[in-house]
Amino acid sequence: MNDPRFPAVSLNQVRPPASNPQYVAGSPHRLPVQNGLGLIGVPVASAAEAALQSQAGAAMQVASTPGLPQDANAQSIRDPHHYAVFTTITLSTTATSSQKFLDSPVTRRNALMIRNASQANVNIYVAFGKDADIYAPMRLAPNDFVLFDVVCPQDDLYVYADGTGGTITAAVSTIPS
Repeated sequence: MNDPRFPAVSLNQVRPPASNPQYVAGSPHRLPVQNGLGLIGVPVASAAEAALQSQAGAAMQVASTPGLPQDANAQSIRDPHHYAVFTTITLSTTATSSQKFLDSPVTRRNALMIRNASQANVNIYVAFGKDADIYAPMRLAPNDFVLFDVVCPQDDLYVYADGTGGTITAAVSTIPS
C-alpha cells in the first residue's frame, strides 16, 4: 500500500528473533523469512532485509529441545525455588504425648500442607519449634488441613493428639540445594 498518509515504517536496528519460548524480549521482533514472506505473511521490503532475517532464522536452529527453536545466547528463566516438589509424610500419633513430626529443613521449605487424617474423633495440636500440648497454636479437627504456600514455617513441627488413633499427614516441599 503506497498511500502518502501512511508512510512505510522500518526499524532502526536489526534485532534477533524472539526464539526462546520461555522468554520474549520487547518488540519489535524480527522473525525469520519463509518463502519470501516476513512477519504475518507480509512480503519482505528488500533483499538485504530478507538476508538478515534468514541469517537470524538460521541462528535460531541451535535447539536444545527438539522442535523448539532456541537462541544460542538464551538464558533459562525457570527458577527452581518457585516450584514445589512434594514429599508426603504420615505419622500415627500416640495419645497424650508430644511427638516430633517434621525436622527443620536443611535448605528452605517453600510449601507445607498438614492434615488431620484421623479416622477417630481425635483433635491434633501442632506446635512449631517446641513440644506440642493442648495449648499449641494450631488445632486440627479430623479432616481439617492447613496449607502454607506463601510464608512457610521453617521450624521443627511437633504434634499432640488428645486421644488414641490419631493420624497426621503432611506434604512438604523444600528448595533444591
